[in-house]
Amino acid sequence: MKNQIDQIEKIFKNITGLDIKEKKYLTKGNVHKNGVKKLDENYQCIYMFFSEKCCLKVGYVDQGSPQRWNSHHYTAPRTEIKIEKETGIKKVVHPGSTLPRSIMLDSYAKHRFQESSHNDIDSLNNKFKSISSDKLQGKDTKKLTSDLSKEFRSFIENNTDRVELSIEKQKNTFAIKLLESISIYILNPQYEGKN
Repeated sequence: MKNQIDQIEKIFKNITGLDIKEKKYLTKGNVHKNGVKKLDENYQCIYMFFSEKCCLKVGYVDQGSPQRWNSHHYTAPRTEIKIEKETGIKKVVHPGSTLPRSIMLDSYAKHRFQESSHNDIDSLNNKFKSISSDKLQGKDTKKLTSDLSKEFRSFIENNTDRVELSIEKQKNTFAIKLLESISIYILNPQYEGKN
C-alpha cells in the first residue's frame, strides 16, 4: 500500500507541481478509531479505505463536505421507500455511495475482508435487512438505524486502514479531484463506480 501511495504522490507532483502536505496512515483498531480528526480548513484532502486484501473506497473532501470526512462512511446506509409509478409497488432503496452501503450490497464482501470479520459482516447484513423490512412495513426504524450505525462505525474502524492525503487549499477543486482520480486509477478500489 505505501508503495502505491508514494507512486500516487509522485505522479500528482509531476503533473501539478503541488506537494502532498500531510500523509496519515490510520491502521485498523484504536489508531483508526482515534485518528480521524476534524477537517483542517487550510487543506483539501482525499481519504482511502483498505482491507487487508484490497482498496475499498477513495474519495475527496473540501470545506463544503465535512460529513464525508468524519461520518459519512461510518454510518448505516440510508433506507428509503420508493413507489414505482407504473405498478404502485413499494420497494426499499438505499441511495448514496457510502462504504457501509457498498459492503451491504456486495454479495462478495466477505472475500474482501479477513475471515475473522465474516461473522460481523453477517450480523450487520441481517440487521440491515431487518431494518429494510421494518421500513417497508411502515415501522419506525430510527433507534435500530442509530444502533446499527454504531456497529458499522466499530466494524469500519476495526477492519479497515484509512489513509489521508492533504494538499494546501486551492481556489477550486480541480487539483484535489485529480489526486482522487490518480488514486482511483492506481488503487482500483472495489467500491468506486461498481456498486
